[in-house]
Amino acid sequence: MFLLYEYDIFWAFLIIT
Repeated sequence: MFLLYEYDIFWAFLIIT
């Protein structure tokens, strides 16, 4: 779950940038 959470934030950051 923790890894999935970090992975989600990573993609969200890429989409925002």
